[in-house]
Amino acid sequence: MWQNSGGDYGGGTAVGGHSISTDPLFVSPAAWDLRLQRTSPCRDVGDMTTLTEDFAGWVRRAGPAPDMGAYELRLASVMLEPDRSGGGYPATVVVYTHTLTNLGNYTDTFTFSTSSSAGWTVTVLPSALALGPGSAATVQVQVQIHAGAISGTVDTTVVTAISNFDPTISDAAVDTTFVLLHRAVL
Repeated sequence: MWQNSGGDYGGGTAVGGHSISTDPLFVSPAAWDLRLQRTSPCRDVGDMTTLTEDFAGWVRRAGPAPDMGAYELRLASVMLEPDRSGGGYPATVVVYTHTLTNLGNYTDTFTFSTSSSAGWTVTVLPSALALGPGSAATVQVQVQIHAGAISGTVDTTVVTAISNFDPTISDAAVDTTFVLLHRAVL
């Protein structure tokens, strides 16, 4: 109950301990987008219910308690760590291991993009990963050192994990690969 012409509770009364009289911070009330913003006071304060889905069909109760209103707020967040460094010889593969953690409040699938400063081939295994809220998994990054690479060459590979639910949410790890000095045997 908020901004009613007769007052916040005009013609009605607060019911239960979960009633609030403040701006619910909808995404866009003028456009009838009644989903909650991240900072909404309606998050995680609703009464427990037997409903398992919200109005959009998403799982109800993504946090410690249901959100007030028709929609459960889905938060996307991800962490890919740590940064790594290593070395290898031309025409070899250097393997780095990272931990991908879903910091969001629902199951999300993450895909990966890579960028190699030297233009080397980079493979991420698995290529996509579904994780529940708070779950973590190991990701392997394989950097193929070019056969003609000169010793002392340094490649910086940026690996980015991207949320499929909200592609604006991502995190990156940086792998630095050095080409080792290879001495020919005469």
